[in-house]
Amino acid sequence: MYVILGCGKVGARVADLLQEAGKDVLLVDSDPTRVEALQERKFNVALADMTQVDLRKEPFTNAEAYLILSGDDDKNKKAVQHIRRQLPETRLIVRSTSPAAARDLKDLGVNYIVQGPDTVASAVVKELTELELFKKTDALVRVIKGTGEGGLGIFLHNSPDPDSIAGGLALQKIAEKFKIKTFIYYGGKIGHQQNRTLVNLIGVKMKQITPGDDVTEIVKRHGRTAIVDCEIAGQNNVLPRGLVPGIVVGHHITSTTAKIPGDFVDVRQNVGAVSTILLGYLQELSIVPDPKLAGALLHGIRVDTANLTRHTSPSDLKAVAYLSPLVDEDFLQQIEAPPMTNSTLDVMGRAITNRAVRGTYVVSNCGFIQDRDSLPQAAEFLLKLEGVSTTLCFGIADDQIHLSGRSTDSRLNLGELLQKAFGEKNAGGHAQSAGGQVPLGILGDTDDKEELLRLVENAVTKQFFQAVGAPEAPPEEPAETPPREPARPENGAPPRRTASRRIRA
Repeated sequence: MYVILGCGKVGARVADLLQEAGKDVLLVDSDPTRVEALQERKFNVALADMTQVDLRKEPFTNAEAYLILSGDDDKNKKAVQHIRRQLPETRLIVRSTSPAAARDLKDLGVNYIVQGPDTVASAVVKELTELELFKKTDALVRVIKGTGEGGLGIFLHNSPDPDSIAGGLALQKIAEKFKIKTFIYYGGKIGHQQNRTLVNLIGVKMKQITPGDDVTEIVKRHGRTAIVDCEIAGQNNVLPRGLVPGIVVGHHITSTTAKIPGDFVDVRQNVGAVSTILLGYLQELSIVPDPKLAGALLHGIRVDTANLTRHTSPSDLKAVAYLSPLVDEDFLQQIEAPPMTNSTLDVMGRAITNRAVRGTYVVSNCGFIQDRDSLPQAAEFLLKLEGVSTTLCFGIADDQIHLSGRSTDSRLNLGELLQKAFGEKNAGGHAQSAGGQVPLGILGDTDDKEELLRLVENAVTKQFFQAVGAPEAPPEEPAETPPREPARPENGAPPRRTASRRIRA
């Protein structure tokens, strides 16, 4: 949490920028009218004098840095002296309106001084971003160095996509810098043609965890465990539920009711790709990605942001600009334009045929699937239908119902919607793209596959349409009743035909 002391125009602007970046901010000001105005803007504000407030008590105990941003140089200096008496080592960023005041602040041990009302907000946010990355990189390196002889076990999410694969490779590269052994694992299958091509071309060694493998024993072999592109052990990954990982790096929606467990946790829901997050650590450690790793990271960002058109952050754009000159274009072209498999084409066909439409929402039963990577392709394709804003495709594989959704509707958050419909432990994602895996449970006991598909389709369709508030399905029109053939006359003459009529409810 960042604490802003003195919340005039500049302080409020900094608070806006920090909240847009997903940071927790507490504002402190002594003007009751200003405090009330800030509260109306939904800021977390405390009414207090910044030169007298006790910062050793709640809610200040979790502050990472203090930002003193009033336009009064004398008051800012008094606030610095007050804070240094209580918290000698805390990080201070202070606004100054003159060179003389800046010199005084420097003598008081201020870490960073900003001047000029037009640039102070962006300068403060830039400094905090760099400070945060420095601290996080240091923490990540400490955990990696602590893995010992067992090395680091890196676990990707089930049936990993390009972003997850590239993120795992980036973390592996960081560990290599410190001479730490790494092993990459994943559950499910790598079925998407692009993902298989990426793995083959880059030559990455990854072990597939099968139902017969003892995951607990695999975890025990390593000094630490890392989860990349997912956030909770056992949620869309093969790790046992309840395991506390050493490292968690992700960017998906998670439960707001509980803290993500882990020795090192970096989950940024405002960033479009985990590749962007791990590239920041590579840059902070002065590790320049080779052409293949750069291509994998760039491809991961492109896929997860739908070519920078979906939940894209400024960090993603900067990452693309950095990676583009490092990439081997032939390598990237081979990854991004592989041939489509027959099984993927079959799933696409079933998605089209079995679609159920309610208003602007589409749900489609893709049946039994060989690889779940075909589902997002089908969901993306159905989103191109005229009048459609949100799609959900589902299929059955490995005793689970696999879900993949896409949306262009700015009024809903698809990740939260799927969690509402199918449970926080079974689904998640972003505002415009999300997915999940729901155990079949007792439904899986039936040997009748057609009956199983019918039961699953009814359950998934009902849950999704209820969660999204879709309009009720129109009543089905009864089928046309065929005319009854009249008895043939005894003389063998053809009967006189009568016109059929449609029966309406």
